[in-house]
Amino acid sequence: MKLTNYLIIAIVTASLLSQNLFAETLWLDELDISKAVSGWETSQKNLSVGKNKLSIAGIKYDHGVGTHAWGYFTIALDGNVERFTALAGVDDEVDPNKASLEFIIISDGQLQYSSGVMKKSQPAKKIDLDLKGKKQLILIVTDGWDGHTYDHADWVNAKFEYSGKKPKSILPTPAEKYILTPKPGLEPNINSPKVFGVRDGSPFLYTIAARGEKPMTFDAKQLPKGLKLNKKTGQITGRLTKRDCYKVTLIAKNKKGKATQELKIIVGDEIALTPPMGWNSWNCLGSKINDDNIRQTAKAMVDTGLADYGYSYINLDACWQGKRDPNNLSLQGNDKFPDMKGLCDYVHSLGLKIGLYSTPWVTSWCEYPGGSSNFDDGRWVNNPNGKFRFGKNDYTRNDIFEWARWGVDYVKYDWSPNTVKHTKIIINAIKDCGRDMVFSLSNGAAFELSAEWARLCQCWRTGDDLHDEWGHVKWITFRQDEYAEYVRAGHWIDPDMLMVGRLTCGTKDRTWHDSRLTADEQYTQISMWSLLASPLLLSCDLEKIDDFTMSLITNEEVLQVNQDPLGRAARQIYKSFEYEVWAKEMHDHSWAVGLFNPNLPVSINTEVNFKDLGLDGKFRVRDLWRQKDLGTYSESFETPVPSHGVVFIRLFPKQ
Repeated sequence: MKLTNYLIIAIVTASLLSQNLFAETLWLDELDISKAVSGWETSQKNLSVGKNKLSIAGIKYDHGVGTHAWGYFTIALDGNVERFTALAGVDDEVDPNKASLEFIIISDGQLQYSSGVMKKSQPAKKIDLDLKGKKQLILIVTDGWDGHTYDHADWVNAKFEYSGKKPKSILPTPAEKYILTPKPGLEPNINSPKVFGVRDGSPFLYTIAARGEKPMTFDAKQLPKGLKLNKKTGQITGRLTKRDCYKVTLIAKNKKGKATQELKIIVGDEIALTPPMGWNSWNCLGSKINDDNIRQTAKAMVDTGLADYGYSYINLDACWQGKRDPNNLSLQGNDKFPDMKGLCDYVHSLGLKIGLYSTPWVTSWCEYPGGSSNFDDGRWVNNPNGKFRFGKNDYTRNDIFEWARWGVDYVKYDWSPNTVKHTKIIINAIKDCGRDMVFSLSNGAAFELSAEWARLCQCWRTGDDLHDEWGHVKWITFRQDEYAEYVRAGHWIDPDMLMVGRLTCGTKDRTWHDSRLTADEQYTQISMWSLLASPLLLSCDLEKIDDFTMSLITNEEVLQVNQDPLGRAARQIYKSFEYEVWAKEMHDHSWAVGLFNPNLPVSINTEVNFKDLGLDGKFRVRDLWRQKDLGTYSESFETPVPSHGVVFIRLFPKQ
């Protein structure tokens, strides 16, 4: 009888276990919500992200988590969870014309659930997942591929059925800063542009940028008449009056060896034939710029060796402007900049170039004087009715001609919405002033006018001001494909500055901090800016730059992609929720390819199919960040990519 009873008990117990009657229940909102990452504000327990009662399609809910795209919630299951059930939808508190999002669930690296794109007032979707044996679950809210505005998402009535150890929310730890770029050798290597444009009659300044052990001497064979080389500094100066294409051989020598590079000098209408590389003051110094710290930054550009890799522009952003000259009505420096021509001369003496910020409005965004005025004598006062609009007097030509006299090489004009009318005024003034100035159009550049911007501007902004937060950087970065057709040599899209190094932007009190982007996110931004052929403008503290940041911004093989003389921008070759592939052809018929994982908080396998690039045959695949060959491949190349990271490769045809 005892044996029979034991058998009965065992059978009943097994039956109960198979029906999960002994499983416990844990609500999602009982987990540590502080570990739920929200794309805007913070995730809320039993409330919407706007801190209202959870509500989907008019139905109120007591249990749940309110978050915002892109949102992540990672839960350790440890194989103890049998089932996850939930309802998911767009919270009723949002604008119905702007909100659209998608709910994604990944378990152990595999896609487990996708809701499809959802809108406001759409009934909540039911989720019921078998999680037996799973180790990890990631609840993700995407932006529905149209931006994250008003993307308020609710996971409601969400619960786990588990046996044993409770599920636990975790916050994936990003990798520490790690350096992929090998240390450069001591032998010379020339990094300055292979093609250089100048207008006939304009002052010429081209510095041979070469890294390697110092001292170093320079030479330039077949240098055209009208130019001269300083063999100690590598600075080529002078003027060319004849429109032509001149081919020059550049040479750099030191004790370790010699490097040569061919240079095409094209005298004509186009300048900035490769994307500008340099520094802008805004994201580190902000309104605290002055003559002294700009000089220190220029010196640091040289002392750190950044100038040896082609970084050449020192650009003053807002807050340098003062009163107008009473005689020629041109905008002058304020008290912090008593001698603008002297500052320009100093920057030029280092072999570098200098830029200024302005606006055609009466005042800039920072309420410093702009290019127009409401007063006949050109005075500027803080008139509330005159801010952020055009005055009746336009002093653009006065300003440009004065800045040409100082020696300015780059002007950034900032207003919104930008107009073709005022852009033409600026461009015509630059063409008439007798000095080449790169013209950068900032903010408010409507996509519909891209053909105009590409015709008129050397650089034009394609998004808002960036700050060092991944959601914002990602949104700007991965929507540039639509602009690629307008890019060509001398005309570059500008998604804004690089979020690397020591910055002050993105904090309310503008305190100094290292970039809040992870190491992989910084690798992603530099890789994409290189693929897009966008200006590489640093905005960090050059005097306190660390080894990791230096390795990011001085990788010669990555910089070659940015500075490629063919002048093309990458196109988006493949896009899925899991990963994206971007690629562009180079001047030597190789291809630069970026495999990106912008969305997932875990590593993911990625692949580029060569047929998608129109390629056939075998290719030598080279890892650009690690500067090493990965082997010969045909048909495709596959590799894992870390969270928010990139694998940046170049495909060389194999004969």
